[in-house]
Amino acid sequence: MVSFSRLFDQATSESLLDVDWALNLQITDLVRSGEVPGREALRQVKKRMFNRNANVVLYTLTLLEALVKNCGGPVQSEVATKDFMDQFRRLIRGSISSVKPRCLELIQTWAYAFEGQPRYKIVPDTYNILRMEGHQFPEHNPHGDAMFVAEVAPEWVEGRECYSCRTKFGMTNRKHHCRKCGQVFCGKCSAKVAPVPKFGIEKAVRVCDFCHGQLQGTIPEGTTAPLAGVPSGGRGGTSPLGAAEVSPEEEVRRFVEQERQMQAQRSSSSSGG
Repeated sequence: MVSFSRLFDQATSESLLDVDWALNLQITDLVRSGEVPGREALRQVKKRMFNRNANVVLYTLTLLEALVKNCGGPVQSEVATKDFMDQFRRLIRGSISSVKPRCLELIQTWAYAFEGQPRYKIVPDTYNILRMEGHQFPEHNPHGDAMFVAEVAPEWVEGRECYSCRTKFGMTNRKHHCRKCGQVFCGKCSAKVAPVPKFGIEKAVRVCDFCHGQLQGTIPEGTTAPLAGVPSGGRGGTSPLGAAEVSPEEEVRRFVEQERQMQAQRSSSSSGG
């Protein structure tokens, strides 16, 4: 397996013609899953953000933005330290013209996003210091803050079989996670992609069929598929359809079961006709 530092170098390489979103997603997944600590991710950022090549720095800042948005506390707590804020101020003061606006945009977004959170107070404090120093910030975009402070993506569920079709995982049937509900699926049952704005994920990522329907607006958020008599997703027992609260996992399972029933009905109709 390629080392994390190697992946980071590839994602911020000066030979890139544009941002490599696939690599950025792979890196954020490693940090989100806990395989790579947030501290190690920020260590790699520090190594690259003072590179003499402006494109390397810009790719690094884009990756940093994705890490802060999508990886939560493990990365945010490392950003909100005196050491990192001091280095970021040094980058702003010494950066070339093409890099400085991006730095100012990021620190402004973080400052508004962390406002009112005592443990991250150093970020808005640093932003205010930069303002007093006379740095010209872009016009504040409240929609950017809404994206940043979006809900935290669910923890990934582990399993030995696809949550949808129940096929076992193995060498020829790899597991994948839906970035919206966190459930584990085979490739066939999670083949669709879409951005997930509520979690700050702006690039199209892998999602299951049910979550894709919600994201496309064909299935309203917060609703459940109208299936009667479908057993619950737990081991044993049933869940009444009229329950006041249904978990996202239960919604996915019900939707999948409904799709199966509809497909079976269509097959039966076509064979009978």
